[in-house]
Amino acid sequence: LILPRRDLIKKCCDELIKRSQAVSGRNNTVSEYWRGPKGSGKTTFLHLMGREMQDRGCQVFYLNNAAAFNETDDTFVRSLSENRSEYEDTVVVMIDEVPGGVNMGFWVTLLKECKGVIVIGVGVPALDSSSPVHFESKNNPHELYIAYHFQSELNELVDELHQHFPENTREQLAPFCESVNSYGGGHMYPTLKLCEHLLQIPNWPVHYQKALASSDLVNTEAYIEIMRRCYDASLPSMNTFVRFLRHNPSADDIVNYEKLGLWDQTYKQFVSPLYLNHLFNASALLAPETQTEFLPANASPEEKIEFIIKQGLVGMEENDFLEPYKGGWSYEEPIANMFAFRVHQR
Repeated sequence: LILPRRDLIKKCCDELIKRSQAVSGRNNTVSEYWRGPKGSGKTTFLHLMGREMQDRGCQVFYLNNAAAFNETDDTFVRSLSENRSEYEDTVVVMIDEVPGGVNMGFWVTLLKECKGVIVIGVGVPALDSSSPVHFESKNNPHELYIAYHFQSELNELVDELHQHFPENTREQLAPFCESVNSYGGGHMYPTLKLCEHLLQIPNWPVHYQKALASSDLVNTEAYIEIMRRCYDASLPSMNTFVRFLRHNPSADDIVNYEKLGLWDQTYKQFVSPLYLNHLFNASALLAPETQTEFLPANASPEEKIEFIIKQGLVGMEENDFLEPYKGGWSYEEPIANMFAFRVHQR
């Protein structure tokens, strides 16, 4: 499944070419860097941008990893300015995996010394180092999420799924796509993978909502692949997770997870229910070892309820019962969140 993202690609190319024409003839390079978490469609976006730029008559050059840059490439970059007359059309240099070459010196040459060149870079932001400082602009990671700018991308998703699963009607697929995309937060790979998985459930129009909410989802191949592909390297520490849950993250927490595209500071929530669900499921791995009690197999319903309550309450302190967030939530919801967190943890 590949979304053409026509409106987004047109918008980005229009803006870059307009800016390039505005600085034409000066010692300027127009550059844009799109950051995003794994699986957010960065490489596909880069290729779509390259095809569009070629269709507009640009000379497009592509490097699939900034870390692979070498002396030959450096010589070529310098030639873009020195032999500018060879390229009658606008020159576009596209670089994937930008953080891989974050400390290399060619960035100054490429982003500061080349005349009339458009540079487009993408990459997963590295928390332990800054991205190349010379890019003119660095976009919010959420800008690559499905339907962040254009609702038309949901229609494109419907068209793609209808092509691959023609036995379903567009009327069925439209609310389905909106629901799954919302659950995945617009994150490209999780959304596409979940769509593919759920459409193969027998009588899916009746059951997909229940399947999304089911605890069995974590055992499916689709879920496991999403976690491996997108999230396994982005688990916060237990203390960091608790701070987010209590709506009291530190400044570093916010900067890091906004940079990764996994925290939305505008709405003060994780990017998706899917990612939050993953954090809850992983919390046992994050937690320090604790003494574990086991529920007898023949326990009565009353004993099961009592067991759950005990496991949820043990270890909770007085502060856990105070309302941690004054933004309009009910008193019970933050307590329920912490209670659920303790249950999941144990």
